[in-house]
Amino acid sequence: MVKTLKNSRIPWENVDTKQLGRYLATSVERRELEKHRIKECVPTAKNRTSLNSWINPSGRAKETDGDSRFDPSVREPTAREVRIMIAIAVATSVVTSMSNHY
Repeated sequence: MVKTLKNSRIPWENVDTKQLGRYLATSVERRELEKHRIKECVPTAKNRTSLNSWINPSGRAKETDGDSRFDPSVREPTAREVRIMIAIAVATSVVTSMSNHY
């Protein structure tokens, strides 16, 4: 699935790469990001940041719109890297949904 979306010619516009990166930071292992050469485009979740704590922030995280939960990415992704990020996010979401489907 990642390969298909990664190689697609779908023109992705107005993608919130900050939130997409945060999703990947909390749901995908860093070595997977390294494998696809997008690690520099994804922020790093701080020690106690989980998917739940990012979605339901409290305290300082709520005040900073979640910025306090992540170290920023090194650089902004290119259009090709955004496509790869979307592909990984979709694949991760499908696997998670189907593994919890009864």
